[in-house]
Amino acid sequence: EKLLLQHYSASDSVFKDIEYQLIADSLNPRRYTLKYNWQHENEYRFAVDSASFHAYNGLWNDKLESKFTIKAADKYGVLEFYIQNLPASMPAFVELLDKSDNPVRKASVNNDAALFEYIDPGTYYARITLDANNNGKWDPGEYSEGREPEQVYYSNKSYEIKEFWEVGEDWDITAVPLDKQKPLEITKNKPKDDARRKREMERRDARNERNNSRNQNDQNRNNRNNNTNSSFNNTNRGTY
Repeated sequence: EKLLLQHYSASDSVFKDIEYQLIADSLNPRRYTLKYNWQHENEYRFAVDSASFHAYNGLWNDKLESKFTIKAADKYGVLEFYIQNLPASMPAFVELLDKSDNPVRKASVNNDAALFEYIDPGTYYARITLDANNNGKWDPGEYSEGREPEQVYYSNKSYEIKEFWEVGEDWDITAVPLDKQKPLEITKNKPKDDARRKREMERRDARNERNNSRNQNDQNRNNRNNNTNSSFNNTNRGTY
């Protein structure tokens, strides 16, 4: 086979072929997930033969081989959200985000809850999408159809996940106004805070004061030059 997944057999000291599922990502057509009943603290080998797939430009892949080990269960964390004020019968999914606002995990909302297991330790953020057409991804609006973009809510908190931690969080998606939900840490165009705005105003006032002073000095110099020229002309007229 061109794509091969193997499990290391400690008793035989060899890798043996195993069956798996390759699932396409609903948001990124170039991303796939290997689905298998992974065993903790076990070693696996994934191999891709050359010319198994090609890019948009027609170039084929080189041969690839990767070995990896599934960490022990206590090396991961668990995070579960209990969603409040979700519209009745509205499909939805929650995404965990990294510090760059990129989604790293996704979970469907079932019975007003979204569960994330086996999370690597780290800092995460979260957003929820009301998936009106239940296709597992965010859809923009369509003017010709009079359809609004699917509504997205952010949690205004960050979540610190540690090894062997289980965290449960209540999340009222309407408790914070929409324009104040997204944490500043993952907001690309951050609003200017009051202190920065004050400093900018002070710098602007100082520039204006310097410009006014410079203009006044120029005006005074011009006046002195005019007075000097006038005196010189009067003196010259008196000698004829």
